[in-house]
Amino acid sequence: MKRYFARYFIVTPNCISGRYKIERGNSQGWKFLFGDAEISLIDDRKGLWADCFLFAKNLDHAEEESKVLIENILGLIDFTTSSYSSSSFVSSYEASPDLKMRRYKQVFHIPTQERNITVINERIFEEIFDKRIEERILRGISWLRKGYLEQKYVDKFIAFWTGSESISELLCDFFGISTEDRKRICNKCGNTIDKRISSLGTKTLFLKEIENNNTLFRRIKRS
Repeated sequence: MKRYFARYFIVTPNCISGRYKIERGNSQGWKFLFGDAEISLIDDRKGLWADCFLFAKNLDHAEEESKVLIENILGLIDFTTSSYSSSSFVSSYEASPDLKMRRYKQVFHIPTQERNITVINERIFEEIFDKRIEERILRGISWLRKGYLEQKYVDKFIAFWTGSESISELLCDFFGISTEDRKRICNKCGNTIDKRISSLGTKTLFLKEIENNNTLFRRIKRS
């Protein structure tokens, strides 16, 4: 295992410092530690820079692992700000301290010139980041980000709906739905068909928090 460096540029409406400081060149950043991996997010006028140091088998593997770590951080940031950020690979190289000649990979990326700016709420982000997040929640956050990215309202709705169904079991826990009530029962014989109903948590969320209309829920589910 060798030490590598990888850099990404993030097209995002989110920032760490705020517009006033960014416009005056007083950029700030955050540093994250994942075991031996170290990631820094740094403000830029056009987005964010993400610099990553980590140990990996080779340069390609370092790019893959750093991409996963950075996307996980962006997922949490976008979740806290209800936005969408996209990362683009910029450069990477072996960063062993005793190396005299380094193999270097560079991709020239031109970011967008204009952006709306949303300051990331540090308190909310820290509260989410410090928690151990289940894979199902991360999957739901991925669908949430996909929904923000979609241009058509139907595609947005499908992504958001799929995301809610991916955490349906967790929603059942949240709403206190018993294990028995989660079972699917055959109307003819009364036997259990399935111990889990994938959409029960989503249905409860829909009826309690969005629209108390069971007919509307069935129509959406069928479509």
